[in-house]
Amino acid sequence: YSARYFVWSVLELCRSAQDAMVVRKKMDKRVFRSKYFIAGNHPDFEGHFPQSPVFPAVSQVDLVIQLLRLNYHPRLASSCVKRAKFKAILRPDTEVELEVTVVSDNEARWTLRDASQVYSIGDLIFSFSTATSGSGL
Repeated sequence: YSARYFVWSVLELCRSAQDAMVVRKKMDKRVFRSKYFIAGNHPDFEGHFPQSPVFPAVSQVDLVIQLLRLNYHPRLASSCVKRAKFKAILRPDTEVELEVTVVSDNEARWTLRDASQVYSIGDLIFSFSTATSGSGL
């Protein structure tokens, strides 16, 4: 993989330390926060409206899953998105903060925002994979 792509997860998707633009990570029991820089050359922008790039909703949910896998449980598997609102368009070259709160044994709530607006909020239902390989999605 090319080092020019921004990546989200230190565990699964990190292609190099230089790419991982996680600015800050903070754990507070069952609340996890991390800042990300969504670079304009991220592969998820390809084909997702070339004339007006948008960071896809599925990619935003994947950020939630990856943060939970990294900080809560490595075998976390998404079961479904219980509720989601995508409130603003997330454009290239934006720094965002993701906050995920584990609210029960199988549910987490997220907010993805920057200093001026909220991009998405939602609730994710999850389980734990017994598989030793694969994404668990």
